Amino acid sequence: MQRVVHPDGCVLLMEHEVPRHPVVKLLFYIRMLSMGAKDAREFMKGGVEHLTKIFTRVTLSHSRTGKSKMMYCKK
Repeated sequence: MQRVVHPDGCVLLMEHEVPRHPVVKLLFYIRMLSMGAKDAREFMKGGVEHLTKIFTRVTLSHSRTGKSKMMYCKK
């Protein structure tokens, strides 16, 4: 993202929230463990620390249903 976004550009990311149902939540965490990159796992957990290293402004918001999170990143 850092390489391809224009100096005044922005990025919008959307991902699912951690499920509440115990079985689905277990499957979700198994999926996270199978992901290779540490920053990908951090993103899935909801962290924005890795994004603040690239972008000057990072805003985290949640959908009305609570099933998705959105991150607006501005350079």
